Amino acid sequence: MKIKQIFFVFCLMFFYSPLANAQETEETPTKQEEKGFLETLTEEVGSTAKEVLEEKIEEFKKGKRGKIASVKVIKEEPDHLVLEVSFKKVANPEEVYITGEVLRAGAPLSDFVVDRLPLAAKQGFIQLNVYYVEPETTDYAPVKTDQIRVYLYPSGEPDNRFGEYYLALVRDWGTPPQEEAITLAEEEPSAEQTSPEQPEAKPPLIKVPQPPFKGVAPKTPPAKEPPKKVITTFVTRYDFFANAHKAKWRSRYGDLPYPGKNNDRRGFARPIANGYLSTGNRAIKLLETHPAWEPRGWISGEYPVLLLGKGVHFKAVVGFLKGAKASDGALFKVYVKDDQNRKTRVFARYVSPDRYVHVDVDLSRYAGKPIALILYVNAWRTSAQDWAVWVAPRLTTR
Repeated sequence: MKIKQIFFVFCLMFFYSPLANAQETEETPTKQEEKGFLETLTEEVGSTAKEVLEEKIEEFKKGKRGKIASVKVIKEEPDHLVLEVSFKKVANPEEVYITGEVLRAGAPLSDFVVDRLPLAAKQGFIQLNVYYVEPETTDYAPVKTDQIRVYLYPSGEPDNRFGEYYLALVRDWGTPPQEEAITLAEEEPSAEQTSPEQPEAKPPLIKVPQPPFKGVAPKTPPAKEPPKKVITTFVTRYDFFANAHKAKWRSRYGDLPYPGKNNDRRGFARPIANGYLSTGNRAIKLLETHPAWEPRGWISGEYPVLLLGKGVHFKAVVGFLKGAKASDGALFKVYVKDDQNRKTRVFARYVSPDRYVHVDVDLSRYAGKPIALILYVNAWRTSAQDWAVWVAPRLTTR
């Protein structure tokens, strides 16, 4: 708010002050001295002036704390947006956070999660992730929204917002289940091409006598690499818990051992024969996959190549171990990697620490194709107590 407006309010108060003093009959000088300056003015010119003054001072303070200059979308998926936010004139960036919320008709929606990130400078750019958390239902209904509100707030005071910016963005969120994993190559091999080929019959070799060679013998060409082993066994059942030692576990710090230690800050994967989920449910065959100990830290496990049979599904339950109260949730994903090293996401879900989610991914489209499955977990905003588990992860036809 402009300084001129505040100055006008003060002038108005002082103008009416003599009139109020002239009408004073009950208050003694001693009591007047005991009162604060703002309280005295309030009694003289009325509570309305105080409210106006406090409102304008607060607006003035907020304007001086910083603001968001612009917001634009730099990446867009059916259930995920990445926003590039420009901010400036932030007085105390080390004490300020940035976040946002998704709106429809001016009301915030609860089915969305937006990054809450600290600022590191008085001005600059920062990226915010916006995720749509699809409800657990078999009926697909797109969620329509029209605005995204991005704002700043002091550390520890998320309701004390300032520097707000509204981005008009009319869109539908969510991906229909039947289209969730359709990212294959344009030309798919036929059933005949996916089956092992029989070697072509060749005519017998006729040896022709050669005269003795005189001169320098030619160099022997390097031996060719042996052909890759062709997988011919079709898999319809597979236990990811029992075969976790065969997976290649990684985080951004490189390869990880298996089983890992639960104090490895690089992230770790380890088996738990039986235990309890954060919801109190007892479970067996829990594969814990704790991401790297950092904001948006991650861990992934790539399993050996398998040749899938018909009607195969990937099934599991994902959630958190009992006691994970400090976690802010995590992103669970499953990828399929084909023989051309192309990765396709076939499952993605944000899971809060107070619930668990059933996973059932139909892999029928990969029947007869050699693929590798990858289990992935992202720590979300923080990695505190991200005791993420896959309960009985498996391939099955039932």
